[in-house]
Order: sequence, then structure tokens, then C-alpha cells
Amino acid sequence: MKYCIAIGEATSPTTPLLLGGDYFKSIETAKALGFEAVEIHTPNPQELEIDKLTETCKRIGMSIETIGTGILYGRYGFYLMDQDTEKRIQLLSMIRNYIDIAARLKSRVTIGSIKGNVPKGENKDKYLCTLAESLKTVSVYAAEKNVILLIEATNRYENNVLNTASDLYRMISENKLKNTMALMDSFHINIEEKSIGNCLSDAREYLGYIHFGDNTRCYPGSGAFDFDVFCSSIKKIGYDGTVSVECYPQPDSLTAAKKTIEFFRKHFS
Repeated sequence: MKYCIAIGEATSPTTPLLLGGDYFKSIETAKALGFEAVEIHTPNPQELEIDKLTETCKRIGMSIETIGTGILYGRYGFYLMDQDTEKRIQLLSMIRNYIDIAARLKSRVTIGSIKGNVPKGENKDKYLCTLAESLKTVSVYAAEKNVILLIEATNRYENNVLNTASDLYRMISENKLKNTMALMDSFHINIEEKSIGNCLSDAREYLGYIHFGDNTRCYPGSGAFDFDVFCSSIKKIGYDGTVSVECYPQPDSLTAAKKTIEFFRKHFS
């Protein structure tokens, strides 16, 4: 199991990133805390100093597991189901940039909130068809670059499509998406799934990444989510990939990070 932490340009009490600011300092801090990897959230991947990031990770024994794209939706409103063809084409070009950068970093790319939302009163099947076509396009490009896409199941209050592991399984399998895997997050699972103990198996062979955050979206173990059952299910299905904390920096960044690494060691060491 590889322990990972989410970092970004900036964080806040209501931004689910534990470390913000200078990426290199954040990577060094993560290493000192006991993490083995980071995931980077950025609206401008082309501005990342690739060579320096690669050198830093190699020097201290860290990796960059995935690059998050959610800021493109939250900050700019771009989404993959958009019926405005020009905007969607612009977004697809942006995602190709993420894939290009991920290829150089030997990382993955996360597709979460940029799935978007079906507007009230609109035909859901029409929007899902657009989403599928968009995902096919970027998955083919990702395969060409040998990069894995991680599609995240997010809760209904953030996205009204692809909310569960079984939703992801159907999207990936029915559309034969290349180089695409499922990302499951305990915070979203708490809202959407019927069974904490069985939901991960619904993703079947596509399960590729797991986010941790409690029902309050604070560090794992600080709320009411049943992590004993959840972590037991992870071991039961034989998952041995990346487990990453994506939660609010409360009561503060370092405390939440330290509590998380203690949590990971308790359940997976």
C-alpha cells in the first residue's frame, strides 16, 4: 500500500487539500510526515516545473500519483457533458495538456467534478452520451501517452452522474474506455453507497485508487464513517494500490496530516 496526500497551490478550511503553497516544500513536508507520494491539484499543469519535480521526488523517494483537474470545473465552469461544443473541445484540449504532463511525471490524471451536472429538466441520457464520448476521446489520447485516467465517483450534491462504483463500472466497461480506472472516495461513499463493506467490489477489476476523508470531510477517523468495515473490505478484495487523503485541513494542515498517517499505519501496516 502506498500512502499519499493531496497538495495544491493553496488551501483553506473548506478546500479538501492538506498542504498548500510551494509544491517542493509540500513534497518535502509530506515525506517528513511519513507519506510516500503526493497528488497535485492545479489549474495550470503546464506551469509545473517538471524536471525539478522529477528530481525532487527521485532524490527523496517520493512519487506523484495523480494530477487533479477539479479546479477547471470549480473555478472556470468547464465540464465534459457541456452541450456547447466549443467549450467542450476547449476542455478536452486542456485535459490533453494534463495527460502530457502526467506522462512526463509518470503520473495519472483524475477526472472528478469536471464530469459536470445535467441541468434540471434536461434529458439525462443525452448528457451521459456526451460524457461517454468525451471520456472516449481523452481515454484514447491517454492510452497513446501510456497514462491512466482515474474517474471518481462523486456525490449527488457535487455531480448528478457517476455517483457509485457500479456507475463507474458500467461507464468504463460499456464504452470500452482505454487506460481508465475507478477512483473511490470514502466521503462520497458515505453519501451514495448502500454498503460500506461491499461497494468497492462493484468497481471490480477497474478499482485503481482510493481517497480517504471522514463523513465530515475531515481527516479519516475524526468523524462517524465506519472505517473498520471499510478498511477490512479493502484488505478482503486484495487491493494494494494507493490510498490518499483528500480532506479539509482541520483543525490545521499538519495535525490532520499527522492523524492521517497514524490512521494509515494502524489499518494497513
